[in-house]
Amino acid sequence: LLWMRNALQGDRFTSNSAGDLVIFLATVILAAVVGHGFSREVVHSVTTALEGQEQLRKTAEALRISEERWYLALAGNNDGIWDWDTKHRKLFLSDRWKTMLGYSSEELANESETWERLIHPDDRAAALREIDSHLAGNSDYYDAEYRMLAKDGKYRWIRARGRALRGESGEATRMTGSHTDITDRKMASEQLVLAHIEAEAANRAKSDFLANMSHELRTPMNAVIGISKLLSDTELNPEQREFVQTLGSSSRLLLSIINNVLDFSKIDGGRLALEKVEFGLRETIQGVVDLQSGELVRKGLRLTTEIGSTVPPNVLGDPMRLQQVLLNLLSNAVKFTASGSIEIRVESTIDAAGFLRFTVIDTGVGIPLEAQRSLFQDFYQGDASITRRYGGTGLGLAICRRIVTLMGGEIGVSSEPGVGSTFWFTAELPRPAESGRGLYPAARPPALDHLPLRILLAEDNRVNQLVASAMLRKLGHLVDIATDGVEAVRAFERQPYELILMDCHMPEMDGLAATRAIRGLGERGRLVPIVAVTADVLAIARDRCLEAGMNDYLTKPIEMERVQEVLSRLTRTNGAANLEV
Repeated sequence: LLWMRNALQGDRFTSNSAGDLVIFLATVILAAVVGHGFSREVVHSVTTALEGQEQLRKTAEALRISEERWYLALAGNNDGIWDWDTKHRKLFLSDRWKTMLGYSSEELANESETWERLIHPDDRAAALREIDSHLAGNSDYYDAEYRMLAKDGKYRWIRARGRALRGESGEATRMTGSHTDITDRKMASEQLVLAHIEAEAANRAKSDFLANMSHELRTPMNAVIGISKLLSDTELNPEQREFVQTLGSSSRLLLSIINNVLDFSKIDGGRLALEKVEFGLRETIQGVVDLQSGELVRKGLRLTTEIGSTVPPNVLGDPMRLQQVLLNLLSNAVKFTASGSIEIRVESTIDAAGFLRFTVIDTGVGIPLEAQRSLFQDFYQGDASITRRYGGTGLGLAICRRIVTLMGGEIGVSSEPGVGSTFWFTAELPRPAESGRGLYPAARPPALDHLPLRILLAEDNRVNQLVASAMLRKLGHLVDIATDGVEAVRAFERQPYELILMDCHMPEMDGLAATRAIRGLGERGRLVPIVAVTADVLAIARDRCLEAGMNDYLTKPIEMERVQEVLSRLTRTNGAANLEV
């Protein structure tokens, strides 16, 4: 009684401390038992009961704390919680599970039918299959995404994750998990897919635009360059000849700018694909030199070419793009060198098999060190006055850098103002396994080793007809003209031709369809050489020409030298197809 009084005075008891009261009463009983001399066994039993009661109190407190933490976790978590008693078909849905769909706790019953009713009809079967598969033990975790109907009548995307609890026999007794609203993520993903589709459509539109722009720009350039060349071969007085030469050089400069802009757009859009064909390296370099020979002579510059003894005569790569890089470096050297010499070197690199190093050295004006660091950037020119003094777009070296990168190499420069510049680049150009084979073998037409040839020119543009036919006649050939693909096929059916120049873009029937039709006209149709003539410089256009059965390829503007090259190539290879631009 004294202990009870002291406990009460010490505020040991409260209205909800029933456990303490039980312990207190048991203590009083124990004291009475001991005082009345009960046996040791009775005392031990009472003591054990007291200890059990204390353990029960501690367990109850731990459960209360655990439950409190669980509810706090539910309140602070953005996920909804569900607990499914699979044996008794009872389902617990947390308040958050319901509110993420816009419902209050009272509006949705804690029943499995609630979930099945709200899930999207198109997603229900798949979601149920996922649950059944997990309950059957086919997966460690349940993870599914589906749509559920919200109170506002819209569907929300939900990700459901959970895991089954299993008895000793392995049978699932309950399944607990969470619901996460992933609508925003799904919408963002769908927007990303849509943006990707739109980007692809934009790229296709851009590619089509470039092809059309190339065609539209090159068609009039064909007339300007072609007619200026034809005029230069006529009787002219000195003043007229100077005018014609100025017209020709200006038109070629304009064509170079057009080519740079189109090439940059193709590379920037990732649409420039390099070919890997066998070609003669020395012939390719000589072709570059020949294109600059007139300017070299005019300026009195000395040009030397040195090719290392370990450089193979034939290599695998893209000859046109290699020529483009070399021509850009050589033309810059010629442009910025007033007097002195230019040297081209080609050597095999020691550190990597199949890599060649090309170097162009000049004694020109040189480049300041600060300008060298940015020289290969897009649209960069070392000095604003360069545009006025020498012309250009600032794209040439940037395009060279990108092409060299596609070739697996690097490009650089070292220069000293007033002394000269050294431009170099490397490219992966391995030695071919076999040499001297035809690049695109096809049916072999008869050799074109006699004059005159009877040539069919299929071209719908009146100016292009005039230019091309005048060039061919000047070369000593007989020319008939067809204004579209249908007329070209009919003309070939009436008259045997030894060569067909086929424009790819024509009304009624384009050049590709006309080529296929001619190839289907028996042996004569299979053997006649057909050369594509087009203003489209994209690589895909070349592939289409091959697929249609053409033997060679000429890009507008057509020049007499290019026509001669094609005829010579067909003659040398006895008609073996060899598609080159």
